[in-house]
Amino acid sequence: MFTGAQVASHNCASDCWIIISSNVYNVTDFLSQHPGGAAPILKYAGKDASVEFELVHSPNTIRDNLPAEKCLGPVDQSTIERVNVSTQPERNVNDAPALQTVISLDDFDNIAQKTMHPKSYAYYSSAACDLITYSWNRKSFNTIVFRPRVFRNVESLYVSSDRQKATSLIRHIHKLGYQALVITVDAPVSGKREADERIQVQMDTRSEISGAGKGSSGGIGKALSAWISSSLNWEDLHWIRKEWDRKLVVKGIQTFEDAKIAADLGFDGIYISNHGGRQLDTAPPALHVLYEIRRFCPDILTRAEIYIDGGIRRGTDVLKALCLGAKAVGLGCPFMYALSGYGTDGVIKAVEILRDEIETGMRLLGVSKLEDLHVDLLNCYKLEKVTWAGSKI
Repeated sequence: MFTGAQVASHNCASDCWIIISSNVYNVTDFLSQHPGGAAPILKYAGKDASVEFELVHSPNTIRDNLPAEKCLGPVDQSTIERVNVSTQPERNVNDAPALQTVISLDDFDNIAQKTMHPKSYAYYSSAACDLITYSWNRKSFNTIVFRPRVFRNVESLYVSSDRQKATSLIRHIHKLGYQALVITVDAPVSGKREADERIQVQMDTRSEISGAGKGSSGGIGKALSAWISSSLNWEDLHWIRKEWDRKLVVKGIQTFEDAKIAADLGFDGIYISNHGGRQLDTAPPALHVLYEIRRFCPDILTRAEIYIDGGIRRGTDVLKALCLGAKAVGLGCPFMYALSGYGTDGVIKAVEILRDEIETGMRLLGVSKLEDLHVDLLNCYKLEKVTWAGSKI
């Protein structure tokens, strides 16, 4: 068993050890491979990096990226010098109000702002540049007005830049029995997520570690994007399809033209998404693209399953998407916020809130089954005015 002093003596780029979850790792050879650059690791050279690591990494990250021999063994916790990773006030999930007081998904967001670690919240909540697409995602649902009927019986993969790793991952999840593979295509590089970048700069500025070189900019998002292939194209479908014989979904479609290409190439599912407004700011909301598909190539709605995400916070948002032809919708941040404050119970509560809103909305619309939802239940006048109508200006 190592002591803290022994680990502390390995504190430079040519000899770098760190402590994570009570184990000592030799990461010297990994410094040049780290997606976020060497600086974030060197900041904790010879020290305990557990808190910083666990903010943004899964427990399997080390196992998947470091050879087993790089795990040198356990460390005596009583001998470790603690590192203060933040000068901001400690946030505690115990400060969250009682779960039964949460009545909407936005409540989870407000609570997460007070209970999540600032760095984690900045990563999950940040969006590109001026947050225009992020804002449009939510506002787009408000451009559609329902047309309720009465007197009716109303009793849910990033592709690695390393082709070999990507292939290995596909084979692994196939072996595990997963029935669908989702290929993300809207994040060849990370968007300019200013909240994420800003808090990274603040933390780098506060760092008392010297000799680590220029800190990496861009925050967590840009660091993680280094693992993602920026050369992925439609031709890659052939090798992916060769490795995967089950349902294949393309995620990140933002025009009806690309939706048509995906359908023609045989994708089983088309996932319309702008990455929650975190990539290209002023990109179209998913609802606009769904309307484009219905307007210019409606046959796609019967040739592939259509999914959308972005800005969905209410059961009525779900109903509008389904009425326009979506098979299902996706939500990310609301469940992340619910999980951060209340664990599994929070996620269950979020599902219950959505279910209640969906069921109530269906009854008030005059429908009793999801298959009864249709476009004639919507007034899309405003949505049509802001949806792409052709290249002629």
